[in-house]
Amino acid sequence: MRGSLQLNGLSPKTQDAYLRAVRLLCDFAGCAPDQITEDHLRRYFLHRRNVSRWSPSTLRIRFYGVRFFFEHVLPRDWTSLSLLDACREQRLPAVLSSPELLALLASAQSSDPDTR
Repeated sequence: MRGSLQLNGLSPKTQDAYLRAVRLLCDFAGCAPDQITEDHLRRYFLHRRNVSRWSPSTLRIRFYGVRFFFEHVLPRDWTSLSLLDACREQRLPAVLSSPELLALLASAQSSDPDTR
């Protein structure tokens, strides 16, 4: 798998995260990667989402790693890979442009009764 990740041009940290994702799935299923079934996959991600309560970003990284493995290393045509989706978190932008910052400050000032 590491060779495929390297050929795909993924960074060393991403490679490690994807390899860990497959290892965690194997640990959960209690078998080697080539013995994993689609049922294992479904139960694993349901468990991680509902019981372990992994964050969407953690689920997304693990899902991408497992999907890479079963699409590029040990190809499987599983519908679960297309059904599973770790939702993206809604976040504020990391950087505001000058007009956005001015609009934000203006709205904060106009809603504060002490500044009138």
